[in-house]
Amino acid sequence: MAAQAASRGGADFILALNAEKLRCLGIPSIFASADLARQQDFVLFALSEILPLANGPIFFGSGVIDPRSSIDAELERIADAGFGTIVNFPTGIFLDGRFWAFIEYAGPGLPARTRHA
Repeated sequence: MAAQAASRGGADFILALNAEKLRCLGIPSIFASADLARQQDFVLFALSEILPLANGPIFFGSGVIDPRSSIDAELERIADAGFGTIVNFPTGIFLDGRFWAFIEYAGPGLPARTRHA
């Protein structure tokens, strides 16, 4: 519904987020920051729902790439799906130190994310 309203309203682009699909499933959007699943799959699935409604480019929004997967393969898969670009979402700057300490302890923290950079 949001994509349809954005297109009808003349939006320049639509941002498809991994948190969007999580919220629709009743999962708190904070989980969009964690490498608990293949987060990019949530966005790729959303594309099938959004693409027929979009009049402009759709941006892929996910801040988590599974550290077990090849970044090159994931980027190719995202590009092949038809996204206009990739944006970092969610930004980690809004999370406090205690949350990040837990993420680091659990494993999918900054070192795991920056290995791909």
